[in-house]
Amino acid sequence: DLYAVWVENNKYVLEYYGNGNTGGSAPVDPNSPYYEGETAIILGKGDLLKENHSFLNWNTAEDGSGADYITGNSLIMPGENVKLYAKWLEDPKYNVTYLGNGNDSGTVPVDVNSPYYSGGKALILGKNDLAKLNYSFIGWNTQSDGKGTPYSEGDTITIKDNDVILYAQ
Repeated sequence: DLYAVWVENNKYVLEYYGNGNTGGSAPVDPNSPYYEGETAIILGKGDLLKENHSFLNWNTAEDGSGADYITGNSLIMPGENVKLYAKWLEDPKYNVTYLGNGNDSGTVPVDVNSPYYSGGKALILGKNDLAKLNYSFIGWNTQSDGKGTPYSEGDTITIKDNDVILYAQ
């Protein structure tokens, strides 16, 4: 008598990595491991986060140079393990710029901490050596005509989603 001998095919693991995340955990696929040719559904980022970055998708290379995989799309499992790395996009930064607003001499201060992420706090600088003949410097304003928000040296400003221009007053 001859009997058939069966050997189970290899299964392959689909793993997710945070790739520099600063919080949360990479998701774990509850259906992994898979047989070659099986369909895996790409998971979302879950609670994974990276400070000052937005999650874009998953990629087969840590540096983002591999194949991209978007949450909810299908992946046909190859005959090997697959590692997917979170692909992050740095959030925009915004500048704080000082303008002399008609000064006769001197130079405006330069905020060496600029640019800032949204929500960042900028310390308002002094006038540096700015001068305007027959005028006294009284501070900074978000409008050149002084009708905006006034700031004094040492104040802080919370950066929103735009650049900040401060005019000498």
